[in-house]
Amino acid sequence: MDLERGHRIYSENHNGYPRTVIFKCLRYSSRVAIPREALRVRPIMYAVKLLRFFADYSKHTVQRRKSFNEVRYKLNKKGITNFLLHPATLKVTIGKEIMLFSSVEEAGPNDRADTPMTTSPGE
Repeated sequence: MDLERGHRIYSENHNGYPRTVIFKCLRYSSRVAIPREALRVRPIMYAVKLLRFFADYSKHTVQRRKSFNEVRYKLNKKGITNFLLHPATLKVTIGKEIMLFSSVEEAGPNDRADTPMTTSPGE
């Protein structure tokens, strides 16, 4: 794996978490391999601290992903399996049916009877 550069972000308030490390990979394949390996061999510990890996999304993508928070909370309360795909697509699984939503408006309550917010598990 080839890294172009890396540095720690200074933080006065650690909250018990290790400091954030940002690094830039020379190759996209390395960028993809790091979180994949982190998931495969988890948990990854350093001393007694759990290390976590996150993708660095643009501000626009972070806002789009956050817009699904309320819908995902309601789905979780109903016991409906859901997951955010890259970059900001909500994947909902009800039974064997898989639904994909690119916006919160598509996934939220509306007139359609088959949207996640109007469907209960087992229906």
